[in-house]
Amino acid sequence: MRFWPIVLAAAALGVFPVVAMAQQASFDLELVSADSVDSKCSIILLAQNKLGSDIAQASFEVFIRGADKKLRGPYSFSFAAIANGKQKAKKFNLPDAVQSCDKIKKMMWNLFTVCKGDKDLTDLCNTAANISSSVDSIEFNNNAE
Repeated sequence: MRFWPIVLAAAALGVFPVVAMAQQASFDLELVSADSVDSKCSIILLAQNKLGSDIAQASFEVFIRGADKKLRGPYSFSFAAIANGKQKAKKFNLPDAVQSCDKIKKMMWNLFTVCKGDKDLTDLCNTAANISSSVDSIEFNNNAE
């Protein structure tokens, strides 16, 4: 039983390595809705800031591939302030060239053109981007394939 005080003392002194799991920074963008009204497509994107810093503005480019396999864009989308650890949903009306949502097969996130808070976070946003879609008929990712 005298063994435990020695183990506890050694742990307190840092003799044993302690493995800490650092939370990885990410900026999540998820396509959560795509609806056509009068042959125009409106989408809802959900953004979640897990960068470790508040964001004052985030703007990014998206290319759209239709059923005709043509790549259209880039189209620019922007979010206003998103506090660290918070999420925000925003509705976007796609340009007339895109037409109805059922003609979209894929949305390809290209890059953040602006991502700033107290300082420029554009590089961090680009490396930490996590892109996904919960809309079955439309892929949304950063893969050009």
